[in-house]
Amino acid sequence: MGVIPGTLESAIEKAREAFERADPRDLRTRSYARFILGNACRDLGRVAEALQEFGAGLALFEQVDRYGEEPGLVVPIYVSLSAWRSEAYAALGDFQQAFVSAREALQVATEIHHPTSLAVANRYLGYVHSLRGQMETALPFLERALAIAREHELFQATIFSSAYLAYTLVLLGERQRGLECLAGALEK
Repeated sequence: MGVIPGTLESAIEKAREAFERADPRDLRTRSYARFILGNACRDLGRVAEALQEFGAGLALFEQVDRYGEEPGLVVPIYVSLSAWRSEAYAALGDFQQAFVSAREALQVATEIHHPTSLAVANRYLGYVHSLRGQMETALPFLERALAIAREHELFQATIFSSAYLAYTLVLLGERQRGLECLAGALEK
């Protein structure tokens, strides 16, 4: 049962090591390590643990001016932690907290005018609405996420936003438009 390089368990081990070795004032490394920990735990199905990691990463920002030095390098991590945490809450059926977290991500992304963060935050707010069965409400957020991703040529954001939008469109009965959206994602 040793850790195999390249596995999620290996990612968890390396992220914990990065967090522990980082200077306590290194918000970027420490918060990103928590982001990686949260994602790896989520991908392993350890959603409650993922929530703890996302929360621990967000708590790091309580001790500093998140808009201080180089906010474009650090604050997007805050947005990602909030956005991905919203998905984890939704996976556990806690939509109230999922929406709080997703809206926080969008608010901060809007404040910093960071295209990738705006695409991520809109995508996750739309995705949480779709998971809640609120497809009509999800649609404008997902469309906005895709528009931002395309406008700024954000490769991954375009693919993910297209996939989430396609899912929502198909469930809304707009099968052709959903398939076109999905085809656009596959072209990337």
